[in-house]
Amino acid sequence: MSALAIPSGSSASPRSAAGSSMPTALRSDMRKSGRIVGKFSRGVSCDPERVVAFLRSRHPTKMPEAVEADTGIAAATVRKWPASAPSFAAFLRLVGAYGPELLCACMEAPPAWLDDAARRERRARVTAQIADLSNLLEQDSA
Repeated sequence: MSALAIPSGSSASPRSAAGSSMPTALRSDMRKSGRIVGKFSRGVSCDPERVVAFLRSRHPTKMPEAVEADTGIAAATVRKWPASAPSFAAFLRLVGAYGPELLCACMEAPPAWLDDAARRERRARVTAQIADLSNLLEQDSA
């Protein structure tokens, strides 16, 4: 791989004066926004209330403790949502644990490819639950 060469004497830099490679407009949108990703791209955003609703649907009882077990995010932190949005790092942990289903649940209009991925995940999860229940029935009848 070759490195990107910047001509000498050029003031071109991938970082702004603030030391971030993120354009100032995006940084300010993310700071001002009450949403996890703000106005990141073409109106795509993720509402913290939708994140919490998804987590409650997955864990109807003791949701913060269950999320902590799944992600390692402290239950005390989870209890603060949606009053304050999850940090980006916390959101990545949530995505790692709950996959495309979480992303679809928190987006108003997820793209088709993401919806398809979420459907496959849901099908796999439900199929595994059916197999577990079938095994329990077989054990009870034996």
